[in-house]
Amino acid sequence: LSMNILSNTGFIKGKMLRKVLDKMDWAHYFSFSIFSDETGHSKPHTAMFDAVWNGVKKINSKNEISKTEILHFGDNPLADVGGGKKYGFSTALFLPDKEPFYQQIEKAIKGTT
Repeated sequence: LSMNILSNTGFIKGKMLRKVLDKMDWAHYFSFSIFSDETGHSKPHTAMFDAVWNGVKKINSKNEISKTEILHFGDNPLADVGGGKKYGFSTALFLPDKEPFYQQIEKAIKGTT
């Protein structure tokens, strides 16, 4: 199991988000991070999901993995769920007013959302 960040950046650039992740000592939890201001594209553009797919293949070079084994978890029905599904990833919608984030992730991983 690995985690990465795929984020559409609007007001805060990827460079700053990387600094925040480092400062909070969270960066080591993620295999890689992809930010829209650095790619020139935003979700749901295919290029964003291509970047994730290429990153996953790079860190899992010895194991075959299918796109459906990747869970893209996000808060935007169009950009995250729609874009991820169109690309072939499994998806789950994060609902901030529902149960805590970690419980939603756990259910999504287990396929019970």
